[in-house]
Amino acid sequence: MKLLLHHYHQLKPVFLKPGELFISEQPSLVSTILGSCLALTFFEPVRKVSAICHILLPSGPLDAGHKYLSSTLPVMLDEIWRRGASYQACQVKMFGGAEVLNSEEQRMAGKLSIGAQNVALAVEMLQELGISLAASDVGGSLGRKLYFDTLYGHVYVKSMVRKAVVTR
Repeated sequence: MKLLLHHYHQLKPVFLKPGELFISEQPSLVSTILGSCLALTFFEPVRKVSAICHILLPSGPLDAGHKYLSSTLPVMLDEIWRRGASYQACQVKMFGGAEVLNSEEQRMAGKLSIGAQNVALAVEMLQELGISLAASDVGGSLGRKLYFDTLYGHVYVKSMVRKAVVTR
């Protein structure tokens, strides 16, 4: 355990905010917090190229930064390729997509939650590109805290716990 903790203290800490994309060839420990949002991680073990996005919604305007999966994934793959790596050689993992914003009205109408829409589009886009997932932890009703080790491509996920809060 000491060796593991020593390893993480040597990594540059990065906090990924919603709508951001992080791509690096440098060892970093990227953390983020997900609810209905989705994180995709890519790790190319030979070139040591890593990428992670924190998207909010499945699709939207192309000029909206990295908030939307439909416009962020192509940028991510292009940036990986520009660094000399192949996305086909990457270990790809997906996290998030919880049902934290779905109203009772939406559920009754049979509409997918934002989280479920994010996951569905990600799976569809990855399948179209011939990319399979090495791991995933998606759905449910709880948010997640995620840590992405860009040196080895490991992802550690902790489910958030709902606590009752009383205010006066």
